[in-house]
Amino acid sequence: MSKSLGRGLSSLIPNNKEQKTTPEDSSILNAASWLQEATREIIEISPQDINPNPYQPRKSFNQESLQDLMESIKEHGILQPLVVTEKSKGLYELIAGERRLRASQNLHLKTVPVIVRSSGELEKLELSLIENIQRQDLNPIERADAYKKLIDEFSLTHEQAAKRMGKSRPVISNTLRLLDLPAQVQKMIGDGRLSESSALAVLEVEDPSKQLELAQAIATEKLTKDEARRRVRQSAGLGSNVKPQKGDPLVKGFEKALQSKLQTTVKIGRRGKSGYKVEIEVFSKEELENTVNKILELT
Repeated sequence: MSKSLGRGLSSLIPNNKEQKTTPEDSSILNAASWLQEATREIIEISPQDINPNPYQPRKSFNQESLQDLMESIKEHGILQPLVVTEKSKGLYELIAGERRLRASQNLHLKTVPVIVRSSGELEKLELSLIENIQRQDLNPIERADAYKKLIDEFSLTHEQAAKRMGKSRPVISNTLRLLDLPAQVQKMIGDGRLSESSALAVLEVEDPSKQLELAQAIATEKLTKDEARRRVRQSAGLGSNVKPQKGDPLVKGFEKALQSKLQTTVKIGRRGKSGYKVEIEVFSKEELENTVNKILELT
């Protein structure tokens, strides 16, 4: 079973010219270490003999970019082999190359170049996740579903999943929290109408109907992350106790520097005649932990 991530498909596939397509079809940036021992032999098989990867986390495929890929394949052929595992004699299952498989099937190609690998179930899921997440072509809800599948099906902790994916534990935990939102809000996130950061702010409110109301308002008014957080805090009756400083460029500079480092809202106000008070907004225990770790890095 894979213990680390970090090798690309260059260890698996001989040097070929890359297919000139969209970034989502570029080489896998990171893959499980088992690829180091991969064979370099490329064979030709019928795309009809390849079943899709059941662990493919991506649910939607851009039809325009798929059409572009088909045009490229018609002109140049498939320049980067698919990676498959043999399930039974003459029948294969895809590990990597979903778009190339779809394009070749749509073009009714007789054969496609493939590299055959033996693969455990966890390794197969890891590779599918890495291939998609590293390219950033999954929306936040698809990523959350993929993380959940990895954790549930293979009994991993958030910490173990984070190590496998090369992410921090708070990132994994916060992404999974999106699945606690109502289905309508999740659809807004998947459609790109609501950002992940704004959605996490909405989770500050526990009432699902209020969550939907806030999400719709944030999306309709196109509020920024900070504006969305302020709207949520107002709705939850959580006003700031810090009165912002006006006209003090040094204090404003400190606020901006902290906000840039911590990636959250920071307010610095006066406390008494000579003291100051710093308020840092966080919206979950995981975000608090992540923020504290960033502060400790500054010391």
